Amino acid sequence: MDLKEFQGKNLYRAYDIPLAKSVLVSSHLDTPAAVRFTKQNHGSVVKAQILSGKRGKAGGVKLTDADHVEKVIKTMLGSTLLGLAVDEVLVEEKLTILKEYYLSITFDKMRKSLVLIFSTEGGVDIEETAHGKPEAIKKIHIKADLKSFEAKELAKSLSSGLGSKEVMQLGDLLFKLVRLMRTEDATLVEINPLMLTDRGIIAADSKMTIDGNSLYRHKFASSDLKRGMSEIERKAQVYDINYVELDGNIGVIGNGAGLVMCTLDVLEHFGGKPANFLDIGGGANVEKMEESLELILMKPGLKAILINIFGGITRCDLIAQGLVNYQKARDLQIPIVMRMVGTNEEEGNKILEPSGIKAISNMDEAAQAAVELAR
Repeated sequence: MDLKEFQGKNLYRAYDIPLAKSVLVSSHLDTPAAVRFTKQNHGSVVKAQILSGKRGKAGGVKLTDADHVEKVIKTMLGSTLLGLAVDEVLVEEKLTILKEYYLSITFDKMRKSLVLIFSTEGGVDIEETAHGKPEAIKKIHIKADLKSFEAKELAKSLSSGLGSKEVMQLGDLLFKLVRLMRTEDATLVEINPLMLTDRGIIAADSKMTIDGNSLYRHKFASSDLKRGMSEIERKAQVYDINYVELDGNIGVIGNGAGLVMCTLDVLEHFGGKPANFLDIGGGANVEKMEESLELILMKPGLKAILINIFGGITRCDLIAQGLVNYQKARDLQIPIVMRMVGTNEEEGNKILEPSGIKAISNMDEAAQAAVELAR
């Protein structure tokens, strides 16, 4: 489960991770406090709270002053940005920036360990840095029980142009982030940018993912966490469907988390951009297929749909019937690519024939077809 910036920073604050001062605005009743805050700090940065790393380029981050902050908040709060509703804005103090870094810790599933990713090129998409300046990125595998002295040694190996005081601050930050990950069941913490300011190291942003299977044991996981869900993810929870929103334009439905993850990888291999992760589950029926289509079609900007079904306890004929039913009822215009093999595959193909949808048995061919349709 992804957390919005302000939710991640609430957790950072609990672990004494250095942050900029801020005020959260979730209704226009909070605006006067934001105006006073901006006046006291001689300006502020207003940041839309949405689950997208592209908000800055889309106008979701605005530098402002006390005379204009109210107008900026009024324009941003309640608007739609990148297809996502802006239900909160975070108003932060302006910082004197000396240098920006990128820092994240996530899991390396192949090595079964945490991996630290650090770059001296912060404030931009890490993918752009990896493509254009790969030497600026360091990847280091670290222990989940990282000790304080080990974190400080790690900081020394990463530091570039940092003084001894800032190296100590970076080591302290690394130690606290690893402890946060372990305690809060996080699978990703990302700070981009991690700022070197005239006050030292500051976590200027937060991107955090919590293991969804652990939510029952976290105090923040009820109403506060639901505020971090998109409308589609909230509806998926009602339908009891595993759905994660992504940034692409190809809707994906599959049965089984491993198959869906593989589908996402194959799409990206052929140059496609998945719009979501959706696991329809084992033994899915006609109704579940219709609900799955409803969910992925809620996302704006969809160009194609790839359905990847490996029939075991899931019957291909029921999946096909759900697709045909939905197509007839909703006059579905988005092109669909179906890869369907396994139990009742032949019956499923017969159901699909009148609709003009032909199942492709080869996974690579199906993914390539979806990528071509999305261009």
